[in-house]
Amino acid sequence: ADLTDGFVGGQRVVRGPSTAHDALSVPPDIVLLSVWITDGPDPGGFVVVAMPEVPEAWLVPASSSVTENARMALDRIALNRKIVDQQSVARLEQMLEQASDIIAVVDSYDRLTYASPAVQAVLGLSPGMVTGVAFADLLADEHRSQIADVLSAAREGATSEIEVRAITTGGESRILHVVVSRVDESGSSELVLSCHDVTDRHALNLQLQHQAFHDPRTGLANRELLADRMNQAAARTRRTGRINGVIMLDLDDFKTVNDSLGHAAGDALIVEIAGRISSCLR
Repeated sequence: ADLTDGFVGGQRVVRGPSTAHDALSVPPDIVLLSVWITDGPDPGGFVVVAMPEVPEAWLVPASSSVTENARMALDRIALNRKIVDQQSVARLEQMLEQASDIIAVVDSYDRLTYASPAVQAVLGLSPGMVTGVAFADLLADEHRSQIADVLSAAREGATSEIEVRAITTGGESRILHVVVSRVDESGSSELVLSCHDVTDRHALNLQLQHQAFHDPRTGLANRELLADRMNQAAARTRRTGRINGVIMLDLDDFKTVNDSLGHAAGDALIVEIAGRISSCLR
């Protein structure tokens, strides 16, 4: 208050001791000159200069010099901020141009107000084509209600994520891992969506899962999957009382085929028989 109360002519002289001297850890024999900045890029602030005791006649030119120097310094700061802001925007635009993930923004009606250029590579749609479109309309039917629930939860403040199936312009499916977060602005209902294409990873997981439970030659269930299905059937029998049966087939003289024609012929015979049996089953 010592520095801001009682300004005369845009300045305030404070001699020690005072609370201002104590707060700034300035010796009491030093004069504090507080100059109010009335214009420039950041008006309404003030600059404090500590100086030895000087005659009153010297204070007016001193305050004028301080005011001018402070204004020039604030101008430089404002210019630097503007340059940094412009550089930050340029870097952000460059990052979004090169990003493989889709970065999107949706409004309170879940309609896209922005989509990064990656939407063209992933879904075959230009950013302009999806602007104003509901994000759910880009997804397969089974995921539209789910994404609505996730977006609603995100507006309550929680960061949410989900894997959904999107449809490209060519009718192909792409699996997207979507992370949803709220725009960090007071009162904003906009959400930011980060969509990572995990189609290849999803296909690999399915392939590995299939290989773990199926014979690589015939594609039929292996022993692990057979044991799992038999356990499920036994549990159903205990629960419902219905009886299940197991049929075992044996190939007569299969060893003869292997010994006379070779293992390749034996493998081909097994694959053929497996295909014929599979075609007779539901």
